[in-house]
Amino acid sequence: MFNRGFLLFVIVIGLLGWLAWAAATGSLDELLKRASDRAADTVSKTETSQPSEQPSDAQADAKAERELALAAWGERVRARRDERREAREAEAAAQAKRAEELAAWGAQVRARRDERRKARQAEAAAKAKRAEELAAWGAQVRARRDERRKAREAEIAAREKREAQLATWGAQVRARREQRRKDRQAAVEAREKRASELVSWGERVRRRRAERARARANSGGDAPKPKTDPQKDSRLEQSTRQAELDRQAEIERKRLADIEKKRAEREAAAKRELEAERKRQAEVARAKREAAAKLKLEREREIARKRKLAEAERIREEKIRRAAELKRWEEIERRRLTEVRAAARRPKPSPKAVACLDRVKSRAQEGIILFDTNNADINPASFSTLDAIAGEVTNCAGVRLRISGHTDARGTNDLNQVLSEARARSIADYLIGKGVDGKRLTVIGHGASRPLAPNTTPENMARNRRIEFAVQ
Repeated sequence: MFNRGFLLFVIVIGLLGWLAWAAATGSLDELLKRASDRAADTVSKTETSQPSEQPSDAQADAKAERELALAAWGERVRARRDERREAREAEAAAQAKRAEELAAWGAQVRARRDERRKARQAEAAAKAKRAEELAAWGAQVRARRDERRKAREAEIAAREKREAQLATWGAQVRARREQRRKDRQAAVEAREKRASELVSWGERVRRRRAERARARANSGGDAPKPKTDPQKDSRLEQSTRQAELDRQAEIERKRLADIEKKRAEREAAAKRELEAERKRQAEVARAKREAAAKLKLEREREIARKRKLAEAERIREEKIRRAAELKRWEEIERRRLTEVRAAARRPKPSPKAVACLDRVKSRAQEGIILFDTNNADINPASFSTLDAIAGEVTNCAGVRLRISGHTDARGTNDLNQVLSEARARSIADYLIGKGVDGKRLTVIGHGASRPLAPNTTPENMARNRRIEFAVQ
């Protein structure tokens, strides 16, 4: 019994394989046509046969019925084949339409990329022109600054020279004044000495006169004494003494007047020198104030220039950063286009796999998947979500999942790549620990290369830090 069933199974399988080959090579139609013609011939022969041929007619009827059944089965096979052909044509048309849409989208992407490239080139040319203008302006500013510096140095040198000349002149004036003072003091001492000598000479003259008078008075003998008038002599001596005193007083008066005049001259000269010194000091102070004001103005201009250059540098760096961000987004868009094209070429996943993926994504969106900062340790708040995902994956027998890790743009590209792979691996390890077959899971890290939004705000960065699930 077993051998018969096995033999029948082999025959059926062989017949089905032969029919499939015949349908693929086009010989099935000829076979069905022959079977139909043969069935028609059999029917016509049966209708015209004699009653004495009853056994052969029954066999012919059975054979005709089999051929009719075979013809009906062939019609059904052709109908199913036509349906599959129409389905393939419809799928080919849909794929062609998707290819056209992808080509149109790629043309739009290339057009936008060309526009952005032209805009970047124009911006680079404008930036280069602005840089040249800034360089020329900086050269002019430096030339003017050097000229002002040289002028200030020349002015300072001239002022120092004037100050040195004034200091030399002041020293000369002080030396001459000291010399005049010494000369005046020597003249006063000489006059005082002459006055004292005159007084001494007058005293000697008076003593000699008194001695001669006493000598005449004491002369002896009978020598006749000259007649003298004591009153007259006294008046003469008194007048002589008075004349001497008057002369000395006149000399003293002239000396005092001369001293007073010279003192007044010295005071006037000192006042003039003091006034000149004050003017000089005022001039020096004014020059210092002017120099300080010029230096302050120059410093303010230099600070303004540096601020302007710093602002220009900041704008340039911002433009470079934006250009880099735009280039990165273009690279991301190119990768997405490549992935879309690759996905279009890949066979579609089964409805069971799509339903399983939808349930997994729904569980992930309903819950949360969090990690500790700068590492791949799963936050305990994510365990309930991962348990639900593990249950859905376990129920989807035979479906293979790809776990993708993503990070924001903070940190280096290498660090973000390693961190994204480690986090995806942590999710896979957790699911394996919950009973999921590890052979059904594949992990991949994309780092910060596939953001959902620009990494400009904390909210966008939080969106870019994610775990994604896909069917392989």
